[in-house]
Amino acid sequence: MQRMAEMCAILRRWPRDVLPDHRVLARESVQQCREMFEASRIVLAFEHGDEPWTTVAALDEDGFTWREEGSFDVAASVAAELSDLTFYTGSAKRDRATVRIACGEGTVEIKTPLHPVLRRQIGPDPVLSTPVVSENLAGRLFVCSPAEPSDMELVIAEAVGVIIAARF
Repeated sequence: MQRMAEMCAILRRWPRDVLPDHRVLARESVQQCREMFEASRIVLAFEHGDEPWTTVAALDEDGFTWREEGSFDVAASVAAELSDLTFYTGSAKRDRATVRIACGEGTVEIKTPLHPVLRRQIGPDPVLSTPVVSENLAGRLFVCSPAEPSDMELVIAEAVGVIIAARF
């Protein structure tokens, strides 16, 4: 119960303004997420409008990074059956991964829930991921090494994806 109260307090403090500088918006978003989910690393990957690249913003103990990549495909970053879902997957294994899906959808076994290139970039640790989608934005948030989330925390992660998308 204490954890939920802390997460709600972070949601109440979440910045609500829409800024023209996407780098500032991304930095604020990953900072809030890192605190909220007690994660070692946060990665926000998104495509905005008609830009020919994918922006990858990340925050870890080494600081904030911002990259524009022409070869990163957000849509292919997770397994097709997970593309519209919020989920948590444990540490990477060789054959299959157990994936918990938000909103009571249960647990499924999937061979590769995260694209192998992305998995190499973020490491073998558990990942919570949620879509970040609006009219002009298509992306995903990846929370690396979070404390294993409760079902309610998975729902909060979905709300966080909506909040981030609304600010862009």
